[in-house]
Amino acid sequence: MPHQSNPIPDPYWVKPGQLLAGEYPRNLDDASSRIKLRRLLKAGVTFFLDLTEAGESSLEPYADLLQAEAARPWGGWQNTGGCPSPM
Repeated sequence: MPHQSNPIPDPYWVKPGQLLAGEYPRNLDDASSRIKLRRLLKAGVTFFLDLTEAGESSLEPYADLLQAEAARPWGGWQNTGGCPSPM
């Protein structure tokens, strides 16, 4: 994964340039959620692990938005089996 210092607010590079941890990548609105997901994809993120449980609080799922952003012409992501779904 190419290292980009801050593709999202408050990222945590567990292993710089290889493993990025961060907040849930879905906001309340679709537009800002798409921007956040696009930044992650452009930073080289290829695997998303959703640690939420089904029905957890008011968190909206982001799998559909992620798929739509990944399909954009600039590319940047290949589904490696890491498409998010609640645990």
